[in-house]
Amino acid sequence: MKKIKMSKKQRIRFSIIGGILLLVILIFVIFLSTRKKDDTAATYQVMEIKVADPLIFKGITQAEKTQNYYLDASLGRVSSISVADGQTVQANTVLYSYENDTVQDQADEQSQSLSKLGLAVQNAQATLNAAVARQTEITNQINQAKADYNRSSDEAERETISAKIDSLNANLDAQKDAVLQAQQALDSANIDLASTNESIERIKAKVTTTVTSGIDGIAYVNEKGKTDATSPIVTVVSPSTVVEGTVSEFDYERVKKDQKVTLKPTNGDQEVGGTITAVNQLPTQSTTSDQTSSSTSSTSNYQFSIKPDSNIQYGYTVQINLPSNEIQLGKDNIIKEKDQYYVYLYQSGKVKKQAVKLQEKNGVFTILEGLKEKDKIIEVPDDTLKDGQEVAVS
Repeated sequence: MKKIKMSKKQRIRFSIIGGILLLVILIFVIFLSTRKKDDTAATYQVMEIKVADPLIFKGITQAEKTQNYYLDASLGRVSSISVADGQTVQANTVLYSYENDTVQDQADEQSQSLSKLGLAVQNAQATLNAAVARQTEITNQINQAKADYNRSSDEAERETISAKIDSLNANLDAQKDAVLQAQQALDSANIDLASTNESIERIKAKVTTTVTSGIDGIAYVNEKGKTDATSPIVTVVSPSTVVEGTVSEFDYERVKKDQKVTLKPTNGDQEVGGTITAVNQLPTQSTTSDQTSSSTSSTSNYQFSIKPDSNIQYGYTVQINLPSNEIQLGKDNIIKEKDQYYVYLYQSGKVKKQAVKLQEKNGVFTILEGLKEKDKIIEVPDDTLKDGQEVAVS
């Protein structure tokens, strides 16, 4: 076959035409690729619902009950301590005793007065006895005079006896007054004696005073407290312990009585269960929230108590883990339409528009109804999503 020979001009022309065709094909391929991308559905990220991480607080282990017993100088000096350091005691066990030397002196003085009052009672009794005897004697004389008067028939003698009877009756009236006065003097002396006796007994009771424990527990003795009123002489602590935790106002509503917690002393790997027994309604302290600002805003803190399932050593610092069953989402996970909030559940390649009830605080949305753990939702839904739409996910 005869080969056609092209001129240089023809070769240039064919080269140009070939280049144009190649460029057209390339543009066509790019166009088709772009159309394919436009026709591909948008790809969404899916997230699995998980409950929020547990709340973590710090606490310290303390005795469930503690009683401190301090020096009371008004009771005298501490004469003896009846318990040993570290001794286990029961309620009403004598811890220590006072002796009051001043009160003892008063008791001695009162005892001396008591002897004098006893003598006064004896004298008053003797005076009364003498007055009563004299009254009896006069009464007998009157009776005898009356008998003599009745036996006598002599008018002159009878007049003499009658005058004697009148005189004796006057003496008797005077003696009755003397008896009454003697009786009153004796009664007064007896009252003084009884009153002084009672006073001495009260004073003696204050000479020695004992202090007893109000609870069962372990006694710790501090000899310094015998002379220093700022230090306890004896401290009694119960063997059972509690953990005192602190929660800020931001998490206060999430800490409730009877909730279960996990306690982990910071000095080891031990974990102990526990139950919240009380949450204080009054703040214990306020801390400035912004140290670099001149603002006076502060954060309130509240104390709560935990009963551990088994005792933890006094004074241990403890990490408190409070499990949370809350589901929390961010603003991008939720769509709001009017006053209703929605998420898009992802189920078997399709989305379902799910209404939810929530509570918003500090930019965090806590789901109250509409979702449960392990549900899957579109992480960042957009306005193009429709209920029941098939979607591609990654």
